[in-house]
Amino acid sequence: MTLPPTLLPLDRLIASVEETIESMNGGRKMEKGRMFGSFDDVKMEEYRKEGKARWGRTVDESYARLGKLNPDQQAGVWAESEEITQGIADRMDRDAGDTEVQELVGRWHGLINERFWSCSPEAFRGLGEMYVQDSRFTEFYDRFRPGLAAFLRDAMNVYCDRTAEG
Repeated sequence: MTLPPTLLPLDRLIASVEETIESMNGGRKMEKGRMFGSFDDVKMEEYRKEGKARWGRTVDESYARLGKLNPDQQAGVWAESEEITQGIADRMDRDAGDTEVQELVGRWHGLINERFWSCSPEAFRGLGEMYVQDSRFTEFYDRFRPGLAAFLRDAMNVYCDRTAEG
């Protein structure tokens, strides 16, 4: 499996982990460069600097929280993230306020708060907007299903509105 250079760091990490697991389960040897292919240090540092310029300490908090997890725990975070995203994509034929969609969005908000950074409903709403405004995020989410970035934003807005009401 060759990892396209246009993938977001999370997507590249997931692809690399999947390839590593396939290699381990299949008993075939994987070259070290391929095993760690998702970790383009230059690109990761670029993303980190961009994030730090935009969101300051939040980026440091996210890296610190994730860095405290062992590799199995980190893989679990990525797997849960993908499960939530796919679950929302599978429900795009429903209204953004649908109970199951909102449960998944609530899980997404909870995962961010637990594993990455303290994310207020206002910040969560902004994150949803970024999924549509930043083409890298749109491309990432729309790979699950075309239009997912916009649907996810809408569902996150419903979630935030309901959180503010309750």
